[in-house]
Amino acid sequence: MFSTGTAVMSRWDALLCLIGLWLTGCRRDSTVNADGCKKDVECKGNRVCVDGRCGSAALASSPQASGASGQPAASARPRELPAIEPTTIEAGIAPDGKTWLPKFALRREAGDQGRSLNDAYKACAANGLALCTEAQWVRACSPAVGSLETWTLTGSAEGFVVRGGDQGCAGRKVVQPADTAPTRGGVCCDRAIGIVSADKNGVFLNTTFDKLMRYETALNRRITLELKALQGDEFLFDPKPNRRDGLWGFFDGYNAGVRDLSLALDTCELSMQKDKDTWTAECEVTAEKQGKLAAFRGRFVWGEAEGKLIGLGELRVHQGFAK
Repeated sequence: MFSTGTAVMSRWDALLCLIGLWLTGCRRDSTVNADGCKKDVECKGNRVCVDGRCGSAALASSPQASGASGQPAASARPRELPAIEPTTIEAGIAPDGKTWLPKFALRREAGDQGRSLNDAYKACAANGLALCTEAQWVRACSPAVGSLETWTLTGSAEGFVVRGGDQGCAGRKVVQPADTAPTRGGVCCDRAIGIVSADKNGVFLNTTFDKLMRYETALNRRITLELKALQGDEFLFDPKPNRRDGLWGFFDGYNAGVRDLSLALDTCELSMQKDKDTWTAECEVTAEKQGKLAAFRGRFVWGEAEGKLIGLGELRVHQGFAK
């Protein structure tokens, strides 16, 4: 037997250590500070802080500590992202100063990190929720929420929006739906539609949101009577579709009775056409079709007199149904 500092090892253990098999014993210096450390200055002598404990300077540059052996060091493993308890966000204007959102709640459950957009979407749906839209996330962002990088339900021509992370509430990037990252999760929200309108009257905004949300819900749940109550007898499609992987692809599947089909209105810009007695909602939309997601901008025209949907149009496809 021989001793180094306060640790005692057998010759056999020492031999195993030398050939790199006794990893746990080799990783820790024999004079480790029992209280652990966060910085080198907390360690006595010429020791440094390695994996939360004081050890020799040589240990800090060893292959086992740095991951140079081809195996990631324990300290390099992504930490488990903290859960976010259900948090209620009151109705109000988002920080952009123009997007109004109704009252909603958000939360995040542990264990959802490292997923693609589609998988993060499914994880929220399994709990009766949806990925937060970018407007919802911005409205709800706090230091705790902002510290977590998360997918959102908002799409663009370059991909889907990811918010938060190292830059907190200012963090924003756009990535492809299949992209994954060990530090990215999926914050979930109640469904809510952002409303952009020159009319800031609370009753008007709530009434408009309610009508759009009723249509989305009836469409997704295939509530025929509700759809008949919301849709006019005459229906105009303008502009007509020139591709089938966005709004029209969604309705192709809808009319064919495809299951696993849903549509989520993200943010809608309202305008009034007094000469036609109509109002229009031009909305950013994300749709699911058999586990694949698409993002597009659609037009929803409502008759003022009857208060029914009388027209649909597809303005732009940002992302076709993602694989």
